[in-house]
Amino acid sequence: MVRHASLFSQIVGFFDRNQFARLVSNHDAERNAKGFKC
Repeated sequence: MVRHASLFSQIVGFFDRNQFARLVSNHDAERNAKGFKC
């Protein structure tokens, strides 16, 4: 059970994952990603 969510996870929780994935694909946002993926 998670008692405290990080601020980042709270902010990310507002975004629709499908829409975010679509935007990443449309803007080719991962083309130069070296570490973490979008």
